Amino acid sequence: NGLVVHNCYKANVPWQVPGMPAPVENMILRYVKAKADWWTSVAHYNRERIRRGATVDKAVARRNAGRLTRLWLKAEQERQRSYLKDGPYVGAEEAVAIYTTAVHWLEARRFSPIPFPPLSYKHDPKLLVLALERLRESHAVQSHLNSSQREELGLIEQAFDNPHETLNRIKRLLLTQRAFKEVGIEFMDMYSHLIPVFDVEPLEKITDAYLDQYLWYEADKRRLWAPWVKPADAEPAPLLVYKWCQGINNLDGAWQTDEGQCTVMLEARLARVFEKIDLTLLNRLLRLIVDHNLADYMTAKNNVVISFKDMNHVNLYGLVRGLQFAPFIFQYYGMIIDLLLLGLPRASEIAGPPNQPNDFLQFRDAETERRHPIRMYMRYIDKIYMLLRFDDADEARDLIQRFLTENPDPNNENVVGYNNKRCWPRDSRMRLMKHDVNLGRAVFWEMKNRLPRALTTIDWDDEATFVSVYSQDNPNLLFDMAGFEVRILPRCRQLTDAPPQDGSWALVDDRTKERTATAFLRVDDASIQRFNNRIRQILMSSGSTTFTKIANKFNTALIGLMTYFREAVVHTREMLDLLVKAETKIQSRIMLGLNSKDSNRMPPVIFYCYGAGLRVRMADGTTRAIEHVGVGDRVLGDDGSPRDVACVMSGKAPLYRVALISPASGNRLKSGDCQVPLGFNAPVVRTASSISVRSICSNGDVPSSTAAESGASHSSSEEDISNACELLYDDSFLCNEKHRLVIRVAAKPSLIEHASRTGQSHWSDAGSFAVEATELRFDSALGFERPYTTRQHFEYNTDFFGLSENPKAQARAEAFAHAERMRRLAYEAGAVADSVYVWHDKQKAAYRIMSHKYPEQLVPPCRSVYYGCGPVSGSSLVFNSKEEALKSAKAALAACSAYCSSAYLTWSVSVCDYLAYVKHMDACSETPVPCVMAYGQRVDSWTGLGASARITQLASVVSENGRRAEAAAELGWALGGWLCGIQSVDAGQVADTVLCHWEKIARARSLDRLLSDLGLSSASKQVSMETRDMLVSESTGVRQALLAGMLDVCGRAADGLCVAISQPLKNESVLRVAYEVSRSLGLQTSSRKSALYGFVLIQGNISSDPDVTNVSAGSYALGGYETAASELTCLATFDVSSHPVSDSEYYGFQVAAGQSPLFCHGDFVVGSNCPKELGGLGMLSMGHVLIPQSDLRWSKQTDTGISHFRAGMSHEEGQLIPNLFRYILPWESEFVDSQRVWAEYALKRQEASAQNRRLTLEDLEDSWDRGIPRINTLFSKDRHTLAYDKGWRIRTEWKQYQIAKANPFWWTHAKHDGKLWQLNDYRTDMIQALGGVECILEHSLFRGTYYPTWEGLFWQQQCFAAGTLVMMSDGSFSRVEDVTEGDLLMGDDSQPRMVTELIRGPAGNMYVLEIPSWGNSEVVVTSNHILVLSSHDAHGPENLVECTVEEYLQAPLSVRAGLFMLSARISYPKRAQSLPLPVDPLMLGVRLGLSAASASQRPDAETLAERLCGYRTPAEIRALLASEVSISADCSVAEADALIRASDAEIQRSVPVDYRAHHSSLVRALVFAGAALVLGSVGASSIDVSTDSEHLARQLHGLLVALGCPAMHAISANNCQGEHIVSCSVSAATASSADDSKRGVLAFWDAAMAITKAIDGSADGLTTPVAFSVRKAASEPYFGFNVDGSNRRFVLANGLITHNSTSFGGAMGQRQLTNAQRSGLNQIPNRRFTLWWSPTINRCLRPDTQVFMADGS
Repeated sequence: NGLVVHNCYKANVPWQVPGMPAPVENMILRYVKAKADWWTSVAHYNRERIRRGATVDKAVARRNAGRLTRLWLKAEQERQRSYLKDGPYVGAEEAVAIYTTAVHWLEARRFSPIPFPPLSYKHDPKLLVLALERLRESHAVQSHLNSSQREELGLIEQAFDNPHETLNRIKRLLLTQRAFKEVGIEFMDMYSHLIPVFDVEPLEKITDAYLDQYLWYEADKRRLWAPWVKPADAEPAPLLVYKWCQGINNLDGAWQTDEGQCTVMLEARLARVFEKIDLTLLNRLLRLIVDHNLADYMTAKNNVVISFKDMNHVNLYGLVRGLQFAPFIFQYYGMIIDLLLLGLPRASEIAGPPNQPNDFLQFRDAETERRHPIRMYMRYIDKIYMLLRFDDADEARDLIQRFLTENPDPNNENVVGYNNKRCWPRDSRMRLMKHDVNLGRAVFWEMKNRLPRALTTIDWDDEATFVSVYSQDNPNLLFDMAGFEVRILPRCRQLTDAPPQDGSWALVDDRTKERTATAFLRVDDASIQRFNNRIRQILMSSGSTTFTKIANKFNTALIGLMTYFREAVVHTREMLDLLVKAETKIQSRIMLGLNSKDSNRMPPVIFYCYGAGLRVRMADGTTRAIEHVGVGDRVLGDDGSPRDVACVMSGKAPLYRVALISPASGNRLKSGDCQVPLGFNAPVVRTASSISVRSICSNGDVPSSTAAESGASHSSSEEDISNACELLYDDSFLCNEKHRLVIRVAAKPSLIEHASRTGQSHWSDAGSFAVEATELRFDSALGFERPYTTRQHFEYNTDFFGLSENPKAQARAEAFAHAERMRRLAYEAGAVADSVYVWHDKQKAAYRIMSHKYPEQLVPPCRSVYYGCGPVSGSSLVFNSKEEALKSAKAALAACSAYCSSAYLTWSVSVCDYLAYVKHMDACSETPVPCVMAYGQRVDSWTGLGASARITQLASVVSENGRRAEAAAELGWALGGWLCGIQSVDAGQVADTVLCHWEKIARARSLDRLLSDLGLSSASKQVSMETRDMLVSESTGVRQALLAGMLDVCGRAADGLCVAISQPLKNESVLRVAYEVSRSLGLQTSSRKSALYGFVLIQGNISSDPDVTNVSAGSYALGGYETAASELTCLATFDVSSHPVSDSEYYGFQVAAGQSPLFCHGDFVVGSNCPKELGGLGMLSMGHVLIPQSDLRWSKQTDTGISHFRAGMSHEEGQLIPNLFRYILPWESEFVDSQRVWAEYALKRQEASAQNRRLTLEDLEDSWDRGIPRINTLFSKDRHTLAYDKGWRIRTEWKQYQIAKANPFWWTHAKHDGKLWQLNDYRTDMIQALGGVECILEHSLFRGTYYPTWEGLFWQQQCFAAGTLVMMSDGSFSRVEDVTEGDLLMGDDSQPRMVTELIRGPAGNMYVLEIPSWGNSEVVVTSNHILVLSSHDAHGPENLVECTVEEYLQAPLSVRAGLFMLSARISYPKRAQSLPLPVDPLMLGVRLGLSAASASQRPDAETLAERLCGYRTPAEIRALLASEVSISADCSVAEADALIRASDAEIQRSVPVDYRAHHSSLVRALVFAGAALVLGSVGASSIDVSTDSEHLARQLHGLLVALGCPAMHAISANNCQGEHIVSCSVSAATASSADDSKRGVLAFWDAAMAITKAIDGSADGLTTPVAFSVRKAASEPYFGFNVDGSNRRFVLANGLITHNSTSFGGAMGQRQLTNAQRSGLNQIPNRRFTLWWSPTINRCLRPDTQVFMADGS
């Protein structure tokens, strides 16, 4: 009961039980009161600890925020009840006075009320878009959305799709809705204070957002707001502070104190102004400016239910700050309070006349300014700033006297407790003189009395209240505004005229343009504490956050701080100390999470990840795709225990395939296939029962009693198993190159005896033993650990006595004994005895038995007995007998076995390193050590067993007398038999024996119902994935019984294996069950399939026959399994693809700390988890950190000298990594430059208006990124819509009450202000300070990318080799190295392409694009040059393929065979003033042919005249030519010949540009026809031109290609130089019409006309496919350029279509970067690289080391 009452206390719910005895009730109440006091005191105690910066746990902080929320709501509910009982607090007279003041003000300002938005309001679409965009961007940065946020996003998208329906709904709700859904509340803990965050229903939020946009726009159009209402859209907060300082400095006589003048600066916060807003008064005030329906809606919206968990109340009193239009309400309500402070007369003078209102801090004239002491006033939300100037000392004394009359101070105690700015040095604070103190208190007293306490008040004890007095005794004017502590010191009061320093503003008098004062800046204590609390939040939330996110959060907080305060930070020592401490804390937290600082661990790349679709075995036995594994899930470990997923990750990268090949036959696999001997016997179930016998013996024989029964069943598949060579189930998976394979290598040493061999003679016996072992050692050549095979050889030879005690004597004795034996044999055979003798070979340390005339019928005595080195290997470790060698070998084997504790070594190696190892062994002609991958161990129990163990659950239903375990085993056995049962064609039933047992078990329920409970169907034996996972997740006994049932029905012997389960391929899902169940039991399992059948092969021995029907699951076991399971390791050979098979998404996860990283795939293959490695974090810096000398050694200086960040530093500071401040323009420079930029803009706009034109980007190029707001905001694509977005600045700041997220950029908006900072220079100098791009990439980023060189990551040079010709837009050719910016190239659509940027490089990986059909024409390009390709049958613009050369080479050969390059048909533009052609085009071609013809080809004069006859005579031909082109009429054939002869040397047999690039295709075709008239002939379907001139052949071929005509250029070897043949395809009709009588010019004229007609009849942009090949070329400099145009394609001189180059920016925009590359690009500006990398890993020499050059120097 006490707990219940305490919960009621926390929820502020009344508790009372009728009839409870009073003593019991009092006891409970005393308990609750004591616990409540403890609960409250602990909350306040922890809050005080948090506020003071003590280290607390995150859970404690979260719990404390919840408790404070309840305490606040309890107080708020009490306040609301008090209002109901005692309210309203605003009296009638006060309300009338306030209302009258508002009426008079609005009438004086001639304000017209805002009407209800009409149905056809013309600005509705823009206002709705602005409202919806504002709501949508609130969720843009959130990765996880709750249901309410998802609903809101859906409604926003629906509103975008149906704007008219949305607007109609909004206006209907504004008109009729007065009851609203409850508003949720939570508090965002800032550690120093709590901010209430309200959650409004999404549909209502859209209505409120539209209303807010509408009200702000209409109010701004009607000039509702007075100039002192801030924040305004015109200036950000720092600019507002600057304007205030300049306004004070420009006051008339602001700094004069000669006659006792004083200046008083008052700043205070309106206390509890939000909570004290009376909704009734608010409604009446709103009705003065808006339609009464809108006023009622806005008031009723504040009168809603506020709820938090089990607490709620109705808001009757106060403003709900989380409403979208709450800023509008408060700014209007605050403006009424401003009128009460200022008074209507002074307020009107400050605001100016309504038809010409004053700007901020301006008066009409100086007289109006001096008319009242209040010279300046501003209200920034709930903070007021007021400057009073007392030009008359008597006026100040009168005010002091009135104050002292009301508040006498006889003991001069007003000085005590007077607030002062203690952040400044003592001599810079306000001096507490009696007159100044009393004046400050008097001003505060006067202003406080003007505020009705029912609305708000200002408190002297509030930390935000301060009154600064500038007088004869006080030279400084102090105030705090928008986070800036400002101290203004006039120049007339300065002791020295020192120049301005960092952290100050020079205040200039607008009248004299002189610097009359200096404003010194600091960051106020509240802002310092706010930044410190933000760092604490980052650290507190860093427990499970990635290191990169921690660094990014710090960077965001630092940039937000520095870009806002800028030069104020430099002058705030506490802020600088805090920045250094914050950096250190962040880095320390990161390093605590790292186990090593080794640079090899730092590349920002994700290791060990898998391709999508990989099934992962969960801890409960089910499987799940790896992309669906989430944080908190539990996966199965390789040892059967669960692993907790701590974090997940994903990305995109090239993926490799790892294919597993399970052992299929024999106990020893071939070592050549990278397989190891299987030194184990996997136990496999063999069962027997009286119901059904399908068992086999360990030797593979079927019992005779069942032979007949099984023979009929399996006769169809017995022969099939021998043909089953393919895998049924593929256990392969995809992974990236950094994935670490968990490889097992056989570690147990073995003793191998080599076959005995004959020694030096048949008398001796020799051989050897070898002890082989495998160990893992570091390979210095490869750079990683790899397996090595070690061998110890033990030789024996009876001719060797080297290991004896006296080897020479024993060898001599053996030699003479052998000689004696030979003599005895000879004597017995009757031969001469002295034919055998002994010779001592001292050089070889041997005795040799020789013979002379030894009888041939006897064995020859030749033998050598050694006493030195071995006879074969040269080693002295050769034993004299086999027994001695075997004894030593066994001793060595025992020693190695004792050293190796396990049978297999685990080698964890990445895919790329494994491929490098295999390649290295192949290059060394060595055999790789046999490697295998392992499967998981037997799983005895699953985590969470019970929910998925359906068989066990069903067993409890069908069991009798508590036989649940035995019934589960029987049910599993029967299910296995039913799944593998053979259907009878006649009866259509399962085998009787199995069915009887099944029905016996299922007698408690029907068979169909039983199968339905298991997810099966009697009509089909298809097992779903869910059912299979359910069966695998059963207990060990059920799985054993299930497998036993399968083996009893369809198990049989197979060659080399113990048992095989066979099923038709249509029952593949049944085999999958047996496959995974067997794997879960730790059995060596593989699969095969033939054309009709599938087989699950289980390897091992069969040793026991348990009766399933008579044993319980507790004692049920597969035969001999328990004894062998501990020694069993299931292995499989594998293969890895040498190249990536795809470039796609990968996924991975990381297990919790302290757990083994090994887990099981869905098929129980052991894999490794995926920790994310860390690279350079990219942390920004505001601390001066010294670069170590080891790092400076590698730094590089620019050619231009010292970079700008080092300007102004001493030479010692040149070794500092630059901090962030030096790259952010100070506010003073920004403000001064902004005035100049916008003044220039006004002049340029005036000039443009005078010239009746618009401003262009060129006019504003110099000021594009300057000004506040930036000039470029005038040209944003949303500028027309953003013009209607009024009140956006306060709306951005007010967002803290709507979204529980820290926003460091609350003071600006990129769309309105532009980007007010640029850190490109910081990036550049950071790279410079750390040794250049090469040094940084080498030690951090570069190791995590896929690029062979660092240039490939940052710049994509898709360029050409020098000398490559490109076609200009006028048809001329130019080399790529001669192209300049602004040149016009010919595009593939015959339109010009302008060169916008040149790209050059010293050397690159080059490839040759060779076109055999074009005379082996070659184009040399870089490896990443973009090819424009198409298939032969689909080469339209929509079917083009753009890929780099590298990507083309990586494509399969079948794909590459179908791709062709394209040549473009060029349509040259017609020149505006085209001159007549000097030579007839056909005559030009004739002359070109004559100039290139050899002596054998050159026709004589008669033949040429015969060919030319009739050309100039037919009138129709001449007329047709004249209509196409203008030709000089007075040019004869002789003159044409003379012209060509005269220019022959210059043109070098080239077609002049005027002809080659002529707009008429007929002219170009006739040039070719003229050359063919001399050098060619008309074939069956082509015109062939043959010449020895390669230059002319390429010119003619280029003519045809540009015409779009299919052409060939071949080279024949008829002579030593090679003959070039250019063929042009023509129709067969054209070719056949050229008979013998028409072989002259008319035949070629007809061909030219046929070419022209075919081209003119085709569409523009015709392309022709061209076959090509690619080969590697030597590295050389490259040249390229960027061009404009939609497709960025242009044409080479030979007509090929190609793509432009791409610079760094373009490449990053086009290319899909991986997470590693994107993270690397972001990390370049990193001053803390010295923590993460060290250049000492470079293998370098001293600078003065001498090296040999290739020329011998």
